[in-house]
Amino acid sequence: MEDLKQKLEAILTSERSFVKEMEPMSRHTTFRIGGPAALYAAPGNEGELAALLRLCRERDVPVRILGNGSNLLVSDRGLSGVVVAMEENWNYGGPEGENSLRAGAGLLLSKAASLALTHSLTGLEFAAGIPGTVGGAVMMNAGAYGSE
Repeated sequence: MEDLKQKLEAILTSERSFVKEMEPMSRHTTFRIGGPAALYAAPGNEGELAALLRLCRERDVPVRILGNGSNLLVSDRGLSGVVVAMEENWNYGGPEGENSLRAGAGLLLSKAASLALTHSLTGLEFAAGIPGTVGGAVMMNAGAYGSE
């Protein structure tokens, strides 16, 4: 893993990027449980994320994408491979054009719903009470109150 960590550090060079070894997942889940991730990485931009995923694919290293860590149970034995933290550097959001929002995968759904309200956009009201991120909602097809 040390070689992989060094390669990831060479890729993740932007100011807010980082790689940690044996990072306790209990720090990153809402239930506050979980053993260490072999490697825990936060890419700072799309290029770094793509390079990280490419490197892991080439080396057949398991990758887990982490948002808010809500409703996530992690074994006390921890996780092998690389956990990619999206909430760290991907929690941006704001208007894009007149009738849409741009939201990073790590943006909390409640924040996205609030942004929509602020900009007089409808359709995301159901998301206000869902604990999680935009990326997790897309991946898991999140919904509430009969809406998705």
